[in-house]
Amino acid sequence: MSEEAENCAANAVSYVKNGPAPTEKQLSTSAADNLSYVVPNACRRGVPTRFYMRPKVLCRRAELLVKNGDGTVLLRKKLQYVKPAEMITADLPAESTADCPDTAELRFELRPEEEAKA
Repeated sequence: MSEEAENCAANAVSYVKNGPAPTEKQLSTSAADNLSYVVPNACRRGVPTRFYMRPKVLCRRAELLVKNGDGTVLLRKKLQYVKPAEMITADLPAESTADCPDTAELRFELRPEEEAKA
């Protein structure tokens, strides 16, 4: 939670110093397979962004995929242990979204590779 608070404070300081960000079309996000939600729900093209998501499943190994609207994989991240009580973070580099069309939606998917024993 403190990382999110620090990020919020940094953005508030930036807003006070520089004013609002220029208005431009943002890429929307959606949580798909095995994820409850993704935050933030939109991002600017060509800007590095850290995403937070809540998994629905408990598993030992999983793979997180971020795809654009046409199914192209923008990010692939291997995860060692996933549980619903812990948020997953993923950093999407600027170059991943730089060429996405304005209408693209970023789709986040979690694919379990090995179920955890309860």
